[in-house]
Amino acid sequence: MPLAGCVGGEEAANNSAPVSPREVNEKNTPQVNEKAEELGLLIKLPFVPVEVAWVEQPAVAEPGRSPGPNDKKLRAVILYEKEDADQLAAEAAKLGEPTAVEIDADTWFPAELLSQSELNEGQKIMGKAYSADMLFQAPYLAGTMVRIDETNYFVVEMFTR
Repeated sequence: MPLAGCVGGEEAANNSAPVSPREVNEKNTPQVNEKAEELGLLIKLPFVPVEVAWVEQPAVAEPGRSPGPNDKKLRAVILYEKEDADQLAAEAAKLGEPTAVEIDADTWFPAELLSQSELNEGQKIMGKAYSADMLFQAPYLAGTMVRIDETNYFVVEMFTR
């Protein structure tokens, strides 16, 4: 989406069309990284991914979490080959029974996941949440891993604290 310059002063600003929430989200989208090698420096990747997309940003308060000023959050979408995805899910299930969850799709998610979220009420993606212990690597030592239903995608959320 191209950025428009500020022209026309205060009068033009007052007469501008309202901005949709989706446009605001697109403007505020963090820098997406698609380099698996760099992601592998932050978390353990047990298999070579087919593709990755991830963002790292300051952590914000969430239910059950009150981050410190230097805490970070990493959110990644990782696509594996079917065999690797199945094996990763099986290994993670050994650490604890997965639970059905709904997660929000970010605007930078792959098109397949965005399409899936649009089919569900509330723009949610359905999946199974697993412990992410097998992915932990300092500084990211807390988080979850969700395998998106009927795909080989995993959405990983990790926190530095």
